[in-house]
Amino acid sequence: ACHKLPGFEQEAAVRIGPNLNVLGKKVYPEWVPLWLKDPHAYRPATRMPNMLLGDAERRAISAYLFQAGNNTGTGPAGAEPAPADVAAGKELFETVGCLGCHSIAGRGSKFGPELTRVGEKIRPAYLLEWLRDPAKVQPGATMPSLRLSPQEIRQLAAFLSTLRQAPLPALDFDPQDRDLAAR
Repeated sequence: ACHKLPGFEQEAAVRIGPNLNVLGKKVYPEWVPLWLKDPHAYRPATRMPNMLLGDAERRAISAYLFQAGNNTGTGPAGAEPAPADVAAGKELFETVGCLGCHSIAGRGSKFGPELTRVGEKIRPAYLLEWLRDPAKVQPGATMPSLRLSPQEIRQLAAFLSTLRQAPLPALDFDPQDRDLAAR
């Protein structure tokens, strides 16, 4: 009831959660079961309840989410970005106003999402698309267009993609497994 999903668009819902139609394009499949296990461990202030799911249920829900909708993301995290891009992106983050809405490790504002672990969740290609035009990616988003150059967008995405506390574990299921998703 909280998320938009293919096949359930007509259901009456509060829709306080994000649209899950493009989840695979946005996030790593390895992240979803971790989120479903304990959303508050990843983001303490989330409104997502801990649904107390078992491992098999988390795998099945994750597989369903990745086989439903427009989930075109591919593969695990790619190569690390160039250190010069990461350093320039960090400087941009601290100077163009990102901290006015976002925080990293408790530094900054709590208006927008906390970004300390964003590199564990969001794919770099999605970060590039998001930073280029947030309103196009998510109509109605409160994130403003920062009017950055293509190079600055690449640098900011490079920095954000390095924000992790731990590497993601290997998947113990195929996110495209339709049989698992049907369970």
